[in-house]
Amino acid sequence: MMGLFGKTKDPKERVRELQRKMRREMTSLDRQIHAIEREENKVKAQIKEAAKKNDKDVCKILAKSIVQSRTAVRKMHVSKAQINSVIMGMQEQLAAMRMAGSIKSSTQVMRSMQALVKAPEIMKTMREMGAEMTKLGIIEEMMEDTFESMEPEDLEEKAEEEVQKVLAEILEGKLSSAPRVPIKNPAAHAEQDADYDDMQARLAKMSGSLKFYGVAHGFHRGVYEDWAQAHKEIDAFPQPVYKKFETREEAEKYVESAKPARVEFANCEDESGAWYAVARGKVVGVFAKYDDVQRHIDGYPQPLHKKFDNYDDAKAFVDKFYEGKFDREAEKKEKEEKVEKSSEEEEEVMEKKDTNGTTSSAPPPKKEKREKKEKVAVAVDDTPRETRSSRGGAKPVTYYAVARGNRTGVFTDWNECKAATTGFKGARFKKFDVEADAEMFAAGKSMKEIEGSKRKASESDDASPPKKGRKGTKA
Repeated sequence: MMGLFGKTKDPKERVRELQRKMRREMTSLDRQIHAIEREENKVKAQIKEAAKKNDKDVCKILAKSIVQSRTAVRKMHVSKAQINSVIMGMQEQLAAMRMAGSIKSSTQVMRSMQALVKAPEIMKTMREMGAEMTKLGIIEEMMEDTFESMEPEDLEEKAEEEVQKVLAEILEGKLSSAPRVPIKNPAAHAEQDADYDDMQARLAKMSGSLKFYGVAHGFHRGVYEDWAQAHKEIDAFPQPVYKKFETREEAEKYVESAKPARVEFANCEDESGAWYAVARGKVVGVFAKYDDVQRHIDGYPQPLHKKFDNYDDAKAFVDKFYEGKFDREAEKKEKEEKVEKSSEEEEEVMEKKDTNGTTSSAPPPKKEKREKKEKVAVAVDDTPRETRSSRGGAKPVTYYAVARGNRTGVFTDWNECKAATTGFKGARFKKFDVEADAEMFAAGKSMKEIEGSKRKASESDDASPPKKGRKGTKA
């Protein structure tokens, strides 16, 4: 495009050039802001040093300089925002110019089309058609349908959803966490609060954040929206059954499917050899015939039933697993007794183990193997077990080796070995009569490696060196 003093630039090129200049200015402002922040950090360090020297005047002067620098930074940010708004305004003006050009072109097209179309004839036809439609009363109806079709039914909901998305993107959820403004007249706004809560629930349901917890077997069966409340109903309940759902209808259907039709108890005076307790089934209770139990649990999800020799135990089973009624202290004590009994059984098994770690129930080894093992034991420890036991008393010394546990090493007391292995998952320990074997086991050696080292020691003792001066004589 040629002007009076030469070639003039296109508006698009001029806008781009101005945008580049403004972006350079914004970059310059960013550099100045970073420089001020670096100086501010230095001033903060100087304030700390002056505070250590208890120089209040210097601290105040430096603090004032920080205030001034922060004011300057704020002004720079405002300038950046203004420059950015100017850039966006220029882009808007450029878009408007483009649209004006498009409208101009479309006007020319319309003018050409109008020249081709016979307007008087069309107008005459339209007037006649309008008269007929007015007679039939269709015009008003068509206008209403047209306006309804132009505006979608869910326009307001979509607009609100887009607004919420923009706010969540820009404010990062801070708007929802902000405290609500106190209401002067709560009674007048009670209905609005109810509507607001209902809307929040619907929004949470649409976004998928609202969950429903169906408790099929717990202290109080039902559907809960709060996990803390649902957990309260299943906590401490023996073998609870529950599930999370996306909708309330699914949760209610789940709970309803697990609900028993009735609770039924057989006559306890009947002389029956066995009693069958059903804690989860179509019908819950105590029954004298297994056929009844089979009928009540058939097709039921996750049934729970058990056979007992007496009626009271069967009734206690139903009370525990259906209603959650049981003596927790007694059950805890019973578990502790079981643990103690199992530890005593472990100790007895350890006491029965021989030097090779085999129990007394295993078949006795052959004579040759027994002699070989005794020979190896003597090679490792020259002092016989009887001699060692006589030194320490009548009872022989037993070594407990712990390779994996709370503590590793060799112990001579079973209680120490038990304390070193109790509660440790995958504990590895063994009983030995020879201390050297126990030390090798505690160091991580396997029984195969221990036997191999003992075998090598035995072979080295058996092989005697040749005597000097007796060359040619038979051994």
